Amino acid sequence: MSLAVMENLLAEFGAGIGIPDLRPDEEHRCNLMIDDVAVSFELGKGDESLYIYALLGPVPEGDEGAVYAALLHANYSFEGTRGSTLGIDPQTGGIVLIREERLESLRLPGFESIVEEFVDVAEGWMKRIDSGDFKPQTAESQADSISLQEGMMRV
Repeated sequence: MSLAVMENLLAEFGAGIGIPDLRPDEEHRCNLMIDDVAVSFELGKGDESLYIYALLGPVPEGDEGAVYAALLHANYSFEGTRGSTLGIDPQTGGIVLIREERLESLRLPGFESIVEEFVDVAEGWMKRIDSGDFKPQTAESQADSISLQEGMMRV
């Protein structure tokens, strides 16, 4: 049942972005380039969740402690991830952004917003990784590095 929900959701999403045959592969995954972010969608274990994830880049060498501290700080109350989670991919050792959504509650308009927000966060973190800027950030500086979507209100 949930695979069918994922297939329908991706088909609707794909039609809206000009990829009418967008669907998961035989491993229940779908990979897509959105802007400069390679985004993967995967049916979760138990078929109840959809995982959205992106490998953001390698952990910069030199001050790994500052990198890990920045990732932990961003994860705290989702302050720097807007609902996603940052971590280290155990296979590649790279920094990954991942988000879990319940399939039963996903509908196209909300899904589009989630994907857009996910890509915004991923792009912001990719810039930080490339620049090597891992000093602690305040809420104001996070807003600068991870842009708020147009029309969103900061409270």
